[in-house]
Amino acid sequence: MNRFFILALCASAFCLAACGYQMQGRRNPLHELGINRLYVEQFRNDTYRPGVEQLFSSAMIREIQKSRAFTLVNDKSKADAVISGVISTATSTISSPRQVDIKNSAGQSVRQTDIAAEYNAQVQCDVRLVDPDGRVIFAQSASGNKIHPGSTDVGPAGATVSLVNESEQRLAIQFIASQMMASVYQRMIDNF
Repeated sequence: MNRFFILALCASAFCLAACGYQMQGRRNPLHELGINRLYVEQFRNDTYRPGVEQLFSSAMIREIQKSRAFTLVNDKSKADAVISGVISTATSTISSPRQVDIKNSAGQSVRQTDIAAEYNAQVQCDVRLVDPDGRVIFAQSASGNKIHPGSTDVGPAGATVSLVNESEQRLAIQFIASQMMASVYQRMIDNF
């Protein structure tokens, strides 16, 4: 039984090697263009939401590090190409409102108000890969969205807890950044 398993494993490895199969992530498709070292600029934030540029820049760096197809450099002048991006939209809108009763100190219903049970975070980003001569090698617009929960706690004034909503929105945008940059990176290497 063991001998058969080893023989089957060796045959599979031989077949995969013979047909030229290799892991997609480790192959550098831009090598023919002389691009081996990449520099990721801090993405530009054109939104009113502070810090989203860091989420997207970091997500792109993680994708490049995971693939090991390129060498990341810390100095733009040592790079064969530069990845830059612009976040043009980062919003969160109510996607699922809910009515709740506002009660007085005696527990009697005073009025009803709408609160957000769920929000929809939406992000729009443009990414470019540019060589040292300024030639655009790759450009991609991407957008993403994610539903995230809203805090349904109501205070005396009937407002939702804004810190919880802010935290949930940031987690949703971080998730979008990770998914979006993985998709953009994959498209970039698939194009060549």
